This record gives sequence, C-alpha cells and structure tokens, in this order.
Amino acid sequence: RGVSPERLLELVGKLRGELSRVPEVLVCDSPVAAWRMCQSIARPEDLLCVTGSFFLAAEMRPIIATSPAPRIN
Repeated sequence: RGVSPERLLELVGKLRGELSRVPEVLVCDSPVAAWRMCQSIARPEDLLCVTGSFFLAAEMRPIIATSPAPRIN
C-alpha cells in the first residue's frame, strides 16, 4: 500500500534473481498508460486482466469501455 512503482520494480527484480519463473516486468506511470501498453503488446489469444482496488476499477472502467476492440485475424 502506497509503495511507488519504482520500489515495486526493485523488489520484483530481486525476486527475478531468485525465481527464474518470474516474467518480465514493465512499469508505467499511470493505469491508463499501463492499459494502453498492454493493448499494444497483447496478442489476440491473450487475456488482459486488471486487478486492484475499487478506486482503480472506477478509473479503468470508462477507459476499457471506450477502448477499441482488438482485431482478430
């Protein structure tokens, strides 16, 4: 709670050294930036899941609702 993204990245970096199964971690400045970044790298078969507080859900809901649907080839 209240931990900066940079500090979380530092902690995950330590875990990655201990646990090889921890995937790559990317940090964004805001939830909106994270959503857009995820959309840009997601493949059609991927599932994007937003987790967090009710405050985050309230912030993300209109953004997700107005995001263009992914193209399926």
